[in-house]
Amino acid sequence: ILYLPIRLRGEPLRVSRQEFTNILPLSILGFCITPALLFTSYNYLPAGTSTTFHFIYPAMTILGGVVLFRQKVGWGRVFCVLLCSVGILLFYEPGGALDPFGSAIALASGVTYALYIILLDYFRLESLSRFKLSFYISATCAAVMLVVCLVTGTFRLPGNALCLGVCFLTAFLAGAAANVLFQNGTLIIGGQRASTLSTFEPITSIVTGVLIFSDPFTLRSALGTVCVLAATVLIAVFDMRTQAQRQGAASTSSLTNPDGGSPAIREEHKGGSQ
Repeated sequence: ILYLPIRLRGEPLRVSRQEFTNILPLSILGFCITPALLFTSYNYLPAGTSTTFHFIYPAMTILGGVVLFRQKVGWGRVFCVLLCSVGILLFYEPGGALDPFGSAIALASGVTYALYIILLDYFRLESLSRFKLSFYISATCAAVMLVVCLVTGTFRLPGNALCLGVCFLTAFLAGAAANVLFQNGTLIIGGQRASTLSTFEPITSIVTGVLIFSDPFTLRSALGTVCVLAATVLIAVFDMRTQAQRQGAASTSSLTNPDGGSPAIREEHKGGSQ
């Protein structure tokens, strides 16, 4: 699927050694370890509970950025993450015992996905188109998981046309379209904002369940939806305010400089004239 747009755009398929060195941990963390942990947790926990635990990754993304790369985080963004976390927890329907092992690996899937987002933002693979980046991440993941399945004796082919169709649909929606959009968004707005905005995912599943499968829409689900939407709106408001402040500072700086440019630009012109 991802190979076709690459060929239609006339892009060369070759990548440099450094680019592949960066792609390898992205593929292993985001597409090998994370799904393996999350899908395994489904054997020990209800799917909704596992997914709720998995969605610690926005908070882990911010924490990892601060610890690993000393990134600065404003209180507004911290509040948005906390609000998202409350919303995600509200999607969890209590009842039934929590398996310690299943809970641990579901939480671990959120940690590994946060590391994937942090590295995706850090590597800044802007020399690669999003289709090529997703193609190599998916191809690397497929090769690694094929080896793992063959070694462990767990390799299975789809048993019928329905299973094959579901696999194809999952590969197209989750493996191709969603990943291309998320990677592009991460490079544009950064890993912290992208991880927080991606908490729209549980809302999408709830809306789909209500409209298609007639699932009940409870008060907890409504409150969780409101929290996530409010956090998303606040992120947009904080970003617009920050952008306005930067533009105001740039306008003030241009007015205080005789040539209408910033000191950095004047120094650059001086260096060029010399």
